[in-house]
Amino acid sequence: MHVYQVNGEVITVPWSDIFFTTSKQRISYCIVGHLLAEDKETVLNTFSFGYVGQREELALYWEFIRCYMEEECQEELAETVLFCPPVEKRKEGYIAGLQRLMQIDSRASWVLLVLNLPFALIESVARYIVMQTSKIPQWPQEVIDACAVEPNDPINVGAENNEPHRWRTVLANETKEAYDEKNQRLKSANQKIKEKLDAKYGGEI
Repeated sequence: MHVYQVNGEVITVPWSDIFFTTSKQRISYCIVGHLLAEDKETVLNTFSFGYVGQREELALYWEFIRCYMEEECQEELAETVLFCPPVEKRKEGYIAGLQRLMQIDSRASWVLLVLNLPFALIESVARYIVMQTSKIPQWPQEVIDACAVEPNDPINVGAENNEPHRWRTVLANETKEAYDEKNQRLKSANQKIKEKLDAKYGGEI
């Protein structure tokens, strides 16, 4: 596993050598990895996965990461990725940041969306300034070479494959056909993953 740290240093460690846990962040949590000394108690280094949320959200997020690293279900996991931020080799644009701040889960949240709009607009300006004044992480060439994607790799997940009409998704205003198709895709992929894990672990996880 390659970890890009805040100071620009890149560390590479075996996945199995990392002790993963959650860290309390005021009213929310994040997943962190600890690198331990030989006594398995002294923490030498800690890094975060960068996602902050409640425990229920983190459980789902962690299972995606764990399955990707430990199980043989990458194709099914790819089907569960509905959107990739358009930030590969570039900085986040203003509209992409605004959409991230405004996204709602259902039309029932439209009232809250209207109430929160002024705050989202203010935060979007601050977010844009931060994004534009931040550096794009530069991975060492050896890491780039080690993580190169094979030309014939059947799994292709990236911003170039995002569904069109992003604003419809942000505002929970997709057509019924698009909504049903998305949910059927997720249901099918999750069912296939569950079947693979049940076959491997006998339904114990």
